[in-house]
Amino acid sequence: MLTSVRPHPPRDFCRALAYAKGKAAVQDYLMYKFLAGMIFMAALAAFFTKPGPDAAEAELKSQLMTAISTQKLGEQDGLNAAALLACRLDPNSCYDLLRSGIDLTYEDRYLYAKLDLDGFERQASCYGLYTKFYCPGGLQKQ
Repeated sequence: MLTSVRPHPPRDFCRALAYAKGKAAVQDYLMYKFLAGMIFMAALAAFFTKPGPDAAEAELKSQLMTAISTQKLGEQDGLNAAALLACRLDPNSCYDLLRSGIDLTYEDRYLYAKLDLDGFERQASCYGLYTKFYCPGGLQKQ
């Protein structure tokens, strides 16, 4: 007597498949939980390591010294060339003189700090995060 045997997956295979799907869902859940935890830790670190006003003043000095060092003496007229040469010889006193003509605005934005520099027909916007300021473009002419 011949009976037709229809193929069907064994019950162990069905259980294994259901277990694998459940295991994948648990792994996805753990992955998202880990990702959320990492984002939280990064935000917490940003909150506690954002640079303060003293670092903003140091960044202003750095931006000014960079702008002075990249200026070419040949492109300046007589008085400006002399002032640029004097600034290159004594950068600290030059900074003290230039600082009085620059407006520095420091904003604390919880996770980062924003620094706006404006003066001498130049401006810059800098963002402070993780103890450092980043100034895209540096000091630019208005």
